[in-house]
Amino acid sequence: MMMKREQFGFSLIELLVVFMIIALVMSVVAPSVNKMHAQHMAQQEIRLLQQFIKQASTQAYTEHQDIHIQLKGFGFRIQTKQNVEREAQESVDDDSSLISDTEDSQSKNTLARYTHDFEYLFFPVQFIKAYKSGHINSREVEVRVGSAGIEKYVSVRGVAYIE
Repeated sequence: MMMKREQFGFSLIELLVVFMIIALVMSVVAPSVNKMHAQHMAQQEIRLLQQFIKQASTQAYTEHQDIHIQLKGFGFRIQTKQNVEREAQESVDDDSSLISDTEDSQSKNTLARYTHDFEYLFFPVQFIKAYKSGHINSREVEVRVGSAGIEKYVSVRGVAYIE
């Protein structure tokens, strides 16, 4: 008389088959998930760009001075007339003993507050001006999205446009 042994668990072959199926599914799904993630991040940065431009427009209106926005490469930079004058003065003034450490750190913080580097967006050299009336001189911004070099024109929604 032979006793039957009850089998608990899975055999090695069953586990290997399941792992192969999982690997096959992951090899098909992973590239599309990665692409979707990159597209999502690019869309998020586009919204951030629109927010920065709208904020510059609001700042130009509240401070009653023109603001210059420079888009170049992966960078975004906002310059007010005071920042441009301060940079020019710092480049001419070589005597650092005239500027105290607190003034120097404040001017660097002010300039750093107006710059941002994007990771997924690339810009050809463009200049946008936010007038003290709150209007922007550009309707859209040219952007290259991702490493594929896809060109896209981003609308600056919610910001007044003037020619």
